[in-house]
This record gives sequence, structure tokens and C-alpha cells, in this order.
Amino acid sequence: MKALPDTLVALAAIATCFAAPVAAASRSADEIAVTVGQNGDVITINARLCVAVSVEEAWEVLTDFEHMTQIVSNLESSQVLSRSGNKVVVSQRGRATRGPLSFAFDTVREVDLQPYSLIRAHLLSGSLKRLEGATRLSSQDAQTRIVNHGEFVADVWVPPVLGIHFIEAETRKQYQEMRDEMLRRHRLHATSGVSDAALDPISKRACDADSD
Repeated sequence: MKALPDTLVALAAIATCFAAPVAAASRSADEIAVTVGQNGDVITINARLCVAVSVEEAWEVLTDFEHMTQIVSNLESSQVLSRSGNKVVVSQRGRATRGPLSFAFDTVREVDLQPYSLIRAHLLSGSLKRLEGATRLSSQDAQTRIVNHGEFVADVWVPPVLGIHFIEAETRKQYQEMRDEMLRRHRLHATSGVSDAALDPISKRACDADSD
């Protein structure tokens, strides 16, 4: 059995894989619903949130792998290794820090993109034995609803309490950072007029009200 720090290295990579930040965020992180379950070796993550931006704007952030280090704070590098049609191979490396502890991680994933509704991820190599994840986007009540479901098997022992809380906290933090970036880009688009034509009128009014 590996030591606890080695376990948390893998857990840090897990949270980033399912992602898969500015002061302007208008909602608390508590409104990002994240649940983590464990059944034997299989860990399941479910996350959902709504963002007052268009589906296209949310998609732009979720798939901006080349600039993901500027969005997700624990990433040190994020590179697209190859593209073939709607399939992208992405390599990411980073370090998760919580309190006095700091842990490095790296992953290589194949990502299947189905604009603007579905992102599927499959682990090719890294700190896990297996990983499958899917993120779905849809319009709902003048916002974009993002729902993620993922399952993985770690190559280390995952402590049932500390490990679950760690994964949950890292997942919520990263979705908070991505949501903040979506809102930041939306405001920039609205100011420049770039996305006004792309947003439907109801979504535009909802987002403008949110920024008041």
C-alpha cells in the first residue's frame, strides 16, 4: 500500500481531469454541486452548475486547453498533443496545494468534442489506472447548465474520508475558476459588442442583470 502523500498526488490529477478566476464571480462556490462516491476501487464524481453565459461561451472555456493554465490555478502546463477531427489528445501537468501539502501530477487524455453539447474524456496515461468522464452542456433558464459525470480507478489506495473530501474540494474549486473565467469573457464580449449577436435576448438580459 502506498503512502498517503502518493495517494493525494493521484487525487489531484483526478480533480483536474474532470475539469477538466476573478473577483467578479457573483455566486458562491457552494452553488456548484459536487458529489463524490466510492464503490470498491471505483470513484464516481458528479458535478453540476449553471452560468449566466451562452453555451458557446461556456464551451469556449471548457475546451480552451492551450490556455487552461491561465484558468485553472493548479495547472503548470496544458498542451494539445494532436487533433484529428473532433478528437483531441491533451497533456496536462500541475501541482495541487492544500494547506502545507503540495503534490505534483500529470495526465494524458483523449477528448472527444461534440460542439456544443458534449465533451468526453478518456485517460491514455498518467496517475490513474482508468478514467472516463463526460461533460454535458445545455441551455436552461437563460443560462448554460453544465453537468459532469466521471468514474475512475486510482493506482493507489484512496482513503474513504480524506480522499473523498480532497477530490470534492478540488473539483469544486476548479469549476469555480472555470465559471469565473466564463463570466469574465462574457463581460469582455458584451463590452466590445463581439457576442451581442450570438446571445439570445433572454440570456443577454439575465447576464446583464447578474452583473449589476
